[in-house]
Amino acid sequence: MLSTMRTHQKKILIAITFPIILVFVLYYGASKDMRQRRGESMDSDYVALVNKDGRISRSRFLRAYSNNEQYLRNNYGEQWDETLVDRLELEKNVLDQLINEELLYQAAQEAGLKATDPEVISYIETTQAKPQGRTVREWLERLAMLGNDLEEYFDTQRRSLLMTKMQRVITSNSHVTEQELTDAYRDREEKIAADYLAFEPKSYLTAVAEPTEQALKDFLESNKERFRVPEKVKVKYLQIDPKIFRGTVQVTREAIERYYEDNAEEYEVPEQVQVEHLAFFPEKFQDRVVLKEEDILSHFENNAGRYRTEPQMRVRYVALDFRQLMDTMSPTDEEIQAYYEENPQGFYSEEERKVRRIQIPLADSDSGEQKTAKRELVRRIKTDIEEGQTFEEAARQHSQDEFKDQGGLMGYRTYGDLASFGIADNVFELQPGAMSDVISVPNGLALVYVEDIKEATIQPLYAVRDKVADVLKYNKAESESRQRLSDLREQLGKQIDPTQVPQGFIVRETQAFARGGNVDEVVGEDDLRTFTNEASRLSPGQISEPIPANKNWYLIEMLEKIDARDMTLEEARERVAADKTREEAMKIAMQQAQDAEAMIRDGHGFDEISKSKGVDILDTGLLYKEGRVPEIGWNAKDFLDTAFKLTDGEISGVVSSPRGFHLIRFVDRVDARIPDLDETISKSIEQKLTVQYSVEAARSFGESVIMTAVESVVVPEVPVEEDTQQPAEEPTASEEEQPLDLETALQKERDYFLTHNKALDEAARETHPMAKLSFLETSLFAENENPEPLGQAPELAQVAFKMKQVGETYRKVIPRAMMGRPNEINDFFLVMLTDKREAHVPDIAEVSEEVRKVFLDQQAALLAKEEAEAAHTKLKSWVSDWRAGKDATAEFKLSDFARENGYSVQSAGLFSRTQPFANYGQVPDVAYAAMRTAVGECTGLIEATVPVLVENKEVARTTVGYFILQVLEHVEPDMTAYHEKERATLLNSMLNERRNAAIQDWLKQRRAQSKIDIKMKDR
Repeated sequence: MLSTMRTHQKKILIAITFPIILVFVLYYGASKDMRQRRGESMDSDYVALVNKDGRISRSRFLRAYSNNEQYLRNNYGEQWDETLVDRLELEKNVLDQLINEELLYQAAQEAGLKATDPEVISYIETTQAKPQGRTVREWLERLAMLGNDLEEYFDTQRRSLLMTKMQRVITSNSHVTEQELTDAYRDREEKIAADYLAFEPKSYLTAVAEPTEQALKDFLESNKERFRVPEKVKVKYLQIDPKIFRGTVQVTREAIERYYEDNAEEYEVPEQVQVEHLAFFPEKFQDRVVLKEEDILSHFENNAGRYRTEPQMRVRYVALDFRQLMDTMSPTDEEIQAYYEENPQGFYSEEERKVRRIQIPLADSDSGEQKTAKRELVRRIKTDIEEGQTFEEAARQHSQDEFKDQGGLMGYRTYGDLASFGIADNVFELQPGAMSDVISVPNGLALVYVEDIKEATIQPLYAVRDKVADVLKYNKAESESRQRLSDLREQLGKQIDPTQVPQGFIVRETQAFARGGNVDEVVGEDDLRTFTNEASRLSPGQISEPIPANKNWYLIEMLEKIDARDMTLEEARERVAADKTREEAMKIAMQQAQDAEAMIRDGHGFDEISKSKGVDILDTGLLYKEGRVPEIGWNAKDFLDTAFKLTDGEISGVVSSPRGFHLIRFVDRVDARIPDLDETISKSIEQKLTVQYSVEAARSFGESVIMTAVESVVVPEVPVEEDTQQPAEEPTASEEEQPLDLETALQKERDYFLTHNKALDEAARETHPMAKLSFLETSLFAENENPEPLGQAPELAQVAFKMKQVGETYRKVIPRAMMGRPNEINDFFLVMLTDKREAHVPDIAEVSEEVRKVFLDQQAALLAKEEAEAAHTKLKSWVSDWRAGKDATAEFKLSDFARENGYSVQSAGLFSRTQPFANYGQVPDVAYAAMRTAVGECTGLIEATVPVLVENKEVARTTVGYFILQVLEHVEPDMTAYHEKERATLLNSMLNERRNAAIQDWLKQRRAQSKIDIKMKDR
């Protein structure tokens, strides 16, 4: 059975390697009648009908809905809750989008727009294949391998291309004027400075009365959707890793040659050029620079904005020695045993292999003949070993790597360890005592030999007891630290009073320090980054929540924030002198390069110029057009462009680079070429095909297990009445409805595989990973959670939630893509549903603490809002009284009001619409309101009274705060910075906005003219 399935898979692989246009015709040419014969009825269930024939099928809607929901889950992360589906009107928005697509497609057909086969293929290449680093052929092969219907895929791409063409027609008249560009730049870059009063809900938590049990129950009842426990499932799964089949698949020489012929362009070696250059680096001339005091002063005055102190802060903090506390924790034997049993995946020991390696390096500068000679050397070494020399002796004699003196011994290594050497796949396909063929690795050519294998296991408790104890100590210390500091914070109130801090804590007040700068010896280097980052988020007078770090845990009180300021000349002198010296040395280097160019024109040679100017002649070796230049680096585009334009004997003019200035002389050129198959790439192709074949073998094995299980199902005969020959009233289950015994089927297929696979010898059959394949079970998991112990397996999770009944078996093999590479298969799964828990609102006892926290947060927000509104009312009255006693030119200050009324005023500094506001990150309501005030009422320095009460919109059910602002300064943008690159970026952004608006207007009119019948059912 397995061999039969493999035969079919190979036919599929052969089919998809034909020229792409043929594949396109074969798959896309299938008629609608054929699709109907496959069971895809043209009158299938639909959710909307657009203008008579434009059916939006229910399956299409569900796919789009699922994709959009998953996108939202990923973006909201921990802030996701099920109510967002309704709040964001997901169902309506998905259906609207599908209707819009149908209207665009219909309009494209009416306009006579066409999408030819070559255009569709080019569209696929541009939008999908190339961004993934693949050819169209590889892209389609991968889609087919993943089980995609290529006919349906081409239908989708053709429709997408037609819609894209129609959008271009609609937006053809969209444009942006130069004045609009300038105004948009001005709006985006203008800045204001403001003082503000902040009323933050978290500051009012201590004023909220503790809720009663009944109040929490009522709150849960009125907010039940927020606390709803999602549906959860548990599955048994068989994980099939393609790597276990690599020792059983055969890649023939013919297959390698065929792949090479079909993909020869992939292996083309680009054109290379070798040059010499006279390098005029500024550092060579710094000793010629003599600075005068006026030079330093002038440079400082002309570049004043460059020399500023960093913003600084002073804090008082309480530290709790976490490491010392951890040492006092003593987990019991029962706790250690329980943790070990509940978290077996944490003690998984990967398979390790004892490996020896022989490596011969290849250099970029090696000629084709040199590379061939080295490959022949490695082959001779392999032959010597096969004829009796030990691998260890051969390694000591020939290897040219760090393991040579140990006879090539690398020791026991995991797959991940070996991947960094480029030999992981090769080693893990070998059995003990086996040697690889010649391997192409990043640094050259290699042979590897496996001496022994340590199987993957769950380590016994005695071996990991200390590790478990350390984890429990850490967890206990973490919980204890958080509790102690939280209690202390509540006890201290609004400030850290050293006299109120009990023994066992360290209390310090710091000198001024910058973010990332040294604090003191208690914080030290271990906690420096965490401490300064968290401190910088605080406002004066604010105390942090408990802050965990590496060495200690902290409470931090912000005492003072010191704004950045311009340095004095004496403070900046050293930096100014260094910058000015570099600037002058650069001028000298450029002048010397120009003098050398004149000497070249007068007939002087490189050697003579090198001696007279005291600069080096550097040889680059062979360079690639997009490569790195020795002594210069990667960012050397002008240098490389010039080098590749030179011909025999030609010398360039002065060329600049990030390092300095150069005169370049042509040395040699190597034209682009396709290398010989055996020269460098035969093994890499063999490895690539081995991976492909192994994936197909793994898929085939999984399908074979399912087929064996299906064949084993006994379907009861349906009794019939003798006279009517009609089924009985109570129909029995059909074959499709019968549960499958996949575990028994796995045993049969595993035995069959190991018995009949001629590529495995007797010893290998007993140790082959296939012999250890078995079904495992996940923990209960929700749809947006990772099924443990698997981790990320979205494909499996999606299937698990499709199954309805416990005991149900999914009758297809499920592929899992590699992380970050959605078109490459990592492994396969067979899945059985073993448990299913419906979504429900938990009892108050289950979520009491969570409900309490949310309740307190909301009550605190109400108190903050009330005080903000009261302060706003008081401010208006206070300003009126203040004006009455002042002359018309008097300047009102929010800080005066704050001081007289007991508020704490803070400074937001300069900020724009797109920059964070003070310590609150992106709070656009505050920024926009303040900016509207600045633009609408004042110009230049704002001296007017501008109180603005702003409530930030709900973000994940959290109110940031309520603010009263006074705008102090309005800074116009520097229009000299509006250079061509900035202009192009802004133009592109505005054009996209205009085009999107044009499409939306068109859709609005089109929908008004169309007949749309929505036939939505419950999703």
